[in-house]
Amino acid sequence: MKKTITLVLILLLVFPLASCSEDKVEYTEEERNNYDIDKIWVVDGNWNLRMNYVKTTDERTEGVKEDLPQVIVIDFTYENTGYKNINGDEYGLLLIPAYVKYYVDGVEYEASQYPLTDINMPQELKAGEKSEHAQQAFSVPADCTEVVLEFSNIDSAYETQHTTFKMPIK
Repeated sequence: MKKTITLVLILLLVFPLASCSEDKVEYTEEERNNYDIDKIWVVDGNWNLRMNYVKTTDERTEGVKEDLPQVIVIDFTYENTGYKNINGDEYGLLLIPAYVKYYVDGVEYEASQYPLTDINMPQELKAGEKSEHAQQAFSVPADCTEVVLEFSNIDSAYETQHTTFKMPIK
């Protein structure tokens, strides 16, 4: 009887954890061929950056403009593989999109950052540390189906490194 009760309690504790796992975003083969899904930006001896997904969210922050057509969450993973900041410290790698752009009728626009509170904001990393599923939120028009994310950072040799990711919005 004790074993049965223990087993039931364990299942009751574990089951809710399983439902709290990250959202899975599935991509079609066509999306994988047309976008930068699974692309990894490697700056040798400094960092690696991989885009995980871009998806819409219904979450809104109280007191912030509520009539936004679409809020997206950008999810990415980055790792400090030896980056040192301008002072030579191993602490200080913070990768965030410099620009998030979208296009309407061939015209380029810049997305506005949106202050969601329940996301995993990017953090500064020491050498050897990794930030999995760092997130930032932006507002874009309702009919926007893809974004171009631009990342730019100065490496340990004081050279500007730059890359872009074209990602579908799920």
